[in-house]
Amino acid sequence: MKLGLALLTVLVFAPLAVLHAAELRLPSIFSDHMVLQRGKSVPVWGWADPGEELVVDFAGQSRSTTTNADGKWTVKLDALEANAEARELVVKSLTRNRSLKVADVLVGEVWAGGGQSNMELDLKAITSAASEIEASANPALRQFHVLKNPSADAPADDVPGYWTAARPGTTEDFIAAGYYFAKSIQRELKIPVGLIKVCWGGSKVEPWISPASLASVPELASGAKNLNAMSERNKAAFREWLKRTQREDRTSDEVSRFLNGPASTEDGWVAVKDSGPVSDPSLPQYGAFWFRKEVSLSARQTGAAQVLQFGPTAPFDQVYWNGTLIGERSVDGFTGLNSVRHYLIPPALLKDGVNQLAVRLFAPAEPPGFSWFPSVGTTKMPGGWMAKAEYALPPLDAEAKKAVPPLTGQHVLPGRLFNGMVHPLLPYAIRGVLWYQGESNTGNPSLYRTSFPLLIRDWRQHWEQGDFPFYFCQLANYRGKTDQPGESVWAELREAQAKTLSVPNTGMAVLIDTGESEDIHPQSKQIAGERLARIALANTYGREVVSSGPVYTSMTIEGSAIRLSFDHLGGGLVAKELPATYDVMRKAGKTAPLVRNSPQSPLEGFAICGADQQWVWAEAKIEGDTVLVSSSQVPAPIAVRYAWADNPTCNLYNQAGLPASPFRTDEFAFAAASPAPPTQPSPVSPPTRSSPPAPTPGKPLAITPTPRTDNPGWMKIVERQAAAAKPGRWDLVLIGDSITAGWQSGAPAEIWAKHFPAYRTLNLGIAADKTENVLWRLGFPGTLDGYQPKLFILMIGTNNTGHRFGTETADDTAQGVRAILDTLAAKAPDAKILLLAIFPRGETIKRQRNDEVNRRIGKLADNQKVFWLDLGEHFLEPDGTLSTGLFMDEKPFPIHLTAEGYEAWAKAMQAKVEELIEE
Repeated sequence: MKLGLALLTVLVFAPLAVLHAAELRLPSIFSDHMVLQRGKSVPVWGWADPGEELVVDFAGQSRSTTTNADGKWTVKLDALEANAEARELVVKSLTRNRSLKVADVLVGEVWAGGGQSNMELDLKAITSAASEIEASANPALRQFHVLKNPSADAPADDVPGYWTAARPGTTEDFIAAGYYFAKSIQRELKIPVGLIKVCWGGSKVEPWISPASLASVPELASGAKNLNAMSERNKAAFREWLKRTQREDRTSDEVSRFLNGPASTEDGWVAVKDSGPVSDPSLPQYGAFWFRKEVSLSARQTGAAQVLQFGPTAPFDQVYWNGTLIGERSVDGFTGLNSVRHYLIPPALLKDGVNQLAVRLFAPAEPPGFSWFPSVGTTKMPGGWMAKAEYALPPLDAEAKKAVPPLTGQHVLPGRLFNGMVHPLLPYAIRGVLWYQGESNTGNPSLYRTSFPLLIRDWRQHWEQGDFPFYFCQLANYRGKTDQPGESVWAELREAQAKTLSVPNTGMAVLIDTGESEDIHPQSKQIAGERLARIALANTYGREVVSSGPVYTSMTIEGSAIRLSFDHLGGGLVAKELPATYDVMRKAGKTAPLVRNSPQSPLEGFAICGADQQWVWAEAKIEGDTVLVSSSQVPAPIAVRYAWADNPTCNLYNQAGLPASPFRTDEFAFAAASPAPPTQPSPVSPPTRSSPPAPTPGKPLAITPTPRTDNPGWMKIVERQAAAAKPGRWDLVLIGDSITAGWQSGAPAEIWAKHFPAYRTLNLGIAADKTENVLWRLGFPGTLDGYQPKLFILMIGTNNTGHRFGTETADDTAQGVRAILDTLAAKAPDAKILLLAIFPRGETIKRQRNDEVNRRIGKLADNQKVFWLDLGEHFLEPDGTLSTGLFMDEKPFPIHLTAEGYEAWAKAMQAKVEELIEE
């Protein structure tokens, strides 16, 4: 009886054990076409049933292991020799009759290429790379593409990704700087090279650092805690709003009804456009929607995994390829309303010929549609969308739309990109890391001195492969030229990068001669890759290669001159001949005349100062292995700076053709970009919406503007911007304070480039600016003269309202704005002016004061020359408080925007800008 019961138990539960057995699997980085690192112990890991016995075989080595209680297993192969012969890595189960094979495995050098968009920029974005791509067939040069995958909670075990070998059809997607790096070292080493592409455009450094490391540094920990808490509040508020308004998504058992069968008009499907919200009258504005289209692929596209890219205008999606779910975005994975999705299509799902793409969009608060038509790999697939509603949600009126809580993109939060995109790679054997990032951290260069070295230590600690090489690109020159020396946050960030060279086994590729003034993504990725390769060949592979341009070491004062000494002479110092023009935007073929700051000097880019710390351009010449710097304006010099500007003109090189790194000999505190606030706040009389204050006479500022001249750093910015506004250079001119100035760098600059790519933009925003400062600046001789911009965008008055320094009434501020409008009209009579309302404030009294200012200045629009746009509704909660997801600094002055805030601003303004320019 007992025997029979035991046998019955086995018969009943054995099938269940088989049914629920864990899959024998490897992480995605162990997949066909991979490259394993030579000369190091190679970890191999994966998952199976707890207690399952496994054997891993590769290149004559066999390693046995047993999975732990969580089903994870790991083995280590002994150091491998480089080999370009395709071999198999096999994982076999001794417990169960199953195995895995990874085909076409090579052994060589593996480098991870990380950072933001300048590392992410691929070969197809380089206009001069067409011939390179066509001739790129190289089975020994490969890339593993880590798809974008922020992890909201714990570190992820795996990440979508795939390996490809270089050839036309795949090389287009290789990171350009990494490709040229790999090609350079492969030419020298003559072995396979593998790249790991782990990038996210617009990302700061903090999301790439592990949460534990961030928590170990107080100045980073507090910011991370606040941002993460804000994200959780936003998610909770959004979910509560969905529930309260009965707009939660509904589960459906009818998925197959929308996936299968023809998407025909007879069955209720309608043809819709590729871009913008769907506006077909037969479809509702909100709800759940299905979009279908046929995608034709060639045989060349079906041989390996591909990436599907598209940009929905709804925040949440589920994507099916040939009936199989390949990816989705939910509240926890939110990365922005218009963010491009990247979903991996496994090779088994790809068909030669017609394939079916189906996208389910859940749109509870935004109409569905697409901001980016789909592409598979490098092939764009426009047209052909058919749409059908699964169910409708009730319309939202203007007030209800204001009540929709914002969501925070998970990719901007500290630690999330490490968790989702770096942790799954650990501890894959690599030689080292290539890094190009920092543009998004120019808002706080001093903090980068802490965060960037922390990133390097953090990755090395987690990879557990010692102090592997970490080579990075210094920021290239960018933004407008300047005719006066002064402060620069881009120069400060470059200095923070240079100081990181104190971390062992690091190297920096100087790119100060490769940038473009109007393109944050310079085309010169071949130079970047080859300079990184020089560093690796010299420092990692022991080749006799000059890897650095001149590096400043010391100075001596010799009467009225300063003598500078350098390391890395590379055969001797050289004053490289300067061209007649500089690059504005290479992909558009745009250049501008190069105006010398020190035309009589052999060397450009040197500034000198005395004890008053007033910088002037200097004469500089090479004497042996030193540079002698002087100026007749500075008889008793104390310090020198070189290439200290956003986009400096500079020409100090060594004989090897490598540029000197920007530097300064001083340790002065950087002049603030805005004047300090008064000790006591200015008195503010609280106007109300119902009883506005009686009109008061305008102050003299409207007629005789008085600039602030108490801060030398601020004055230098003013002078530089006035000089930048030269004839024949700009389409759009932005005028405003720090909010407007925020468009100039990092993620906001990329957002601007995405939404306004056709317009040459001059940004005259300066932190703490006021109406009187703008009037004074516009009064400079030559400012905007001779050039007729199509449109001015003006947002000014915040600092006149009692926010920090101002004591003016609403009428005073309106008078100042009126004077600016008159001045602009006189300067550029054919240009239109888009007058933006100053942003709402967080505190009630300041919000009311700004509301009153906006009521006054809004009346200045005549809809012929001056047009009015109030963006306040896009940045307020239902109770009138600021939308926290869009603002980065709640105290003491809640006004500055996050990247999502700038995205919202761009979207809200885009249609009006295009309308005014096209009229």
